[in-house]
Amino acid sequence: MADPGAHRFAATLLAVPALLAGLALGGGSAAGTPDPQPSPRTARADAMPELTEPQREDLLGPGSVQRSVRPGTPMPTAPAGPSVMPSRPKSPPTRLRSGPTSSSTTGQLAHTSRYNACIGYSGFASTNTRNTILNDTFQWGSYARFRVGDGTGNINWLANPYRQVSWYMWLHSLRWIGAAVEAGRNGDAEALEHAKAIAQDWVRDNPYSWQSNIGAWESTMHRTNLLLCLRSVVTDRNGGTLPARDRWLDSSLVQHAEYLKHHFSGYGNHGTDESLAMLGLGATLGRRDYTTLAQQRLAAILTYAIDADGASNEQSTGYAVFNYALWGRVGAEVSKLLPGSSLDRQIADKRRRLLTFLAHSFTPMATPFQLGNTEQARRAIYSGTVQEWPASGGTQGTPPRQRVGIFGAAGYAFGRDTWGGNASEFAASSAYSLRFGPAKSKHGHHDHTAITWYADGQPVLILARRVLSSGASGAMADYYRLVDAPGKGFSRVRDVIVLSDPEVVLVVDRAAAAKKKTTFTQLWHLPAGAAATAYRTAARATSPDGTRATTIVSLPYAGRPAVPGALNVVRGSKRPVQGWFWSDIFTKRAAPVVSVNRSGTSAALATAIVHGPARAKVNATAKTGRHGVVYTVTVGARRVQIGQSAGGALYRIG
Repeated sequence: MADPGAHRFAATLLAVPALLAGLALGGGSAAGTPDPQPSPRTARADAMPELTEPQREDLLGPGSVQRSVRPGTPMPTAPAGPSVMPSRPKSPPTRLRSGPTSSSTTGQLAHTSRYNACIGYSGFASTNTRNTILNDTFQWGSYARFRVGDGTGNINWLANPYRQVSWYMWLHSLRWIGAAVEAGRNGDAEALEHAKAIAQDWVRDNPYSWQSNIGAWESTMHRTNLLLCLRSVVTDRNGGTLPARDRWLDSSLVQHAEYLKHHFSGYGNHGTDESLAMLGLGATLGRRDYTTLAQQRLAAILTYAIDADGASNEQSTGYAVFNYALWGRVGAEVSKLLPGSSLDRQIADKRRRLLTFLAHSFTPMATPFQLGNTEQARRAIYSGTVQEWPASGGTQGTPPRQRVGIFGAAGYAFGRDTWGGNASEFAASSAYSLRFGPAKSKHGHHDHTAITWYADGQPVLILARRVLSSGASGAMADYYRLVDAPGKGFSRVRDVIVLSDPEVVLVVDRAAAAKKKTTFTQLWHLPAGAAATAYRTAARATSPDGTRATTIVSLPYAGRPAVPGALNVVRGSKRPVQGWFWSDIFTKRAAPVVSVNRSGTSAALATAIVHGPARAKVNATAKTGRHGVVYTVTVGARRVQIGQSAGGALYRIG
């Protein structure tokens, strides 16, 4: 029998298997080869950029410079790596010339336009107010407010009370003084002077090239934008001219430009942000060399940041949303500062493609699937686009035409039984996602072959391994196959079919280790709040309100019976860390994980995941015949059969 509707993906994965929902290999430790890491940047002793004597005086001026680390404050050594452009990816986007290019490609700088650096302050304005800034206090995330200065703008830039690298980086970003800058824009002279005092104190206390301070170098792009914004407010308040007493701003901006020039973060959102800041530096300082470099980098990044299918290279649905907004800002600045540039048209085209990816990445809860570093939260609605319907939860716009979205190069597949015709139908739909493709990078996780599944609008499998789809209208029966080698000497094949009416996912995993006996494990992550219990060959979890239930059944495969006692439930374990759900980077909740285990040099695991009313009796069986296997699943009065051909393909019978 032919394999009907089969989709095959060769996952070029050289990482350890994901410890999420799917198949993990290994015993006490995960098996496989670690993800390739970026080459460490070698130490660099940067000379200060060429400055005039007045600039040096403006920049350094009088004042004490913090030169030593206070006892008890560990300061990691910053990586360095002098490169105007990073080493090229395997498939270079284009040949980048070092000299000026034709105006048809880069466009001419519009000298009458000004770069807008004052767009948001990374959320700090809501927690770091004008008054708290004037008191020299700083607050980030869930950490308590901390006074970092003496109230005059003299800041202890070595403070790190929570020993938290992100807290420390954001302190050095200067984004947190944004509310004072905005107050200054609106005529508050005291707030503006204090913002300048803090910024100038940073410049004095952190001499170029700030390589020995991880907070200083990691936050360079953020600080550059804050300084550009501060400069624009200062000039606006002084009739369009930068006063002589504030010339230190331009001197410091030159240094920030040189740092960004020689320390490029590469082809992701960090590199995009840096290149956008470089564009602003060129426009603000009248430096054509900075502008040209920014254009070259942005054109190169765009090729990889959003692929031809519209998928983001961040390996995160949350960062895909961020990229859409980020490239919108890039497009606005390019259109304004570089009229006639082909880059402007390329950005518009790629953003249109990205919208399709974003639309498919939404769950029935109107939040993105939590793939990679993604928080569980509603996102901006882009009216008049294909993203409007799912982002609004079916209250605005028009349902997309395609039920399934497959983004092969980036390694995503999304599918659902319906988009619904209104908000209630959208919220009650079933949807799933699948991860495969390139090895983990940027904001990605170890999630190859992972399935995440929502049934009847409720999360069933979370932070797990994801799905794909084909087929016609009617009851959904979407099948796919994933093949990869998660480590040297290991291989695995996953066949999955996702059904609706009734809601069933059947997964058949086949894996092998070269020689050594190992443990093969499926990990099924269930939502926080679910109560799960393991039995001989099955586990059952009920929803918090007790109305719905998820049943996970270990089935016989190829004549081999299911192993009694091979299922376990873990919830909220700290050693090893397992059984947790993170809705955002600060909030975690214990959540049950059902594991299905086999030992040996090879293993085959057939597992049915069934979702339905809590009162419905669930039964699942497997029967091997001459032409393959027939799996029968009964949910209350409803019954479905799934066939598996000799080649391993799964299909719905009838």
